[in-house]
Amino acid sequence: MEKELAAIHGAQTSKVLAILTFIAMLLILVPVALIMFIAGLTTGGKEGTKYLILGIVYLVMPLIYLPLMYLFIRIYCWIYNKTAQRFGGIRFTLEDV
Repeated sequence: MEKELAAIHGAQTSKVLAILTFIAMLLILVPVALIMFIAGLTTGGKEGTKYLILGIVYLVMPLIYLPLMYLFIRIYCWIYNKTAQRFGGIRFTLEDV
């Protein structure tokens, strides 16, 4: 059975994908931030301060990406909906398993 994706609900799609990106970034960046904090504490001096600052940056990055991902995905959904109205949406085939 052939189907066409005529429109994407921008707010819901953006919210879900932004949250998923936030969680994925936490899984990656929190351990990296902990490594940076440990490196900063064990190194000491100016070099240690650099590692501590990097650790803080890695912890803040997911919070910055959350609204940015929402915004950019929302824009992408809007562009997709306008394009799908004019040229048709993505087509796919569904089969019973």
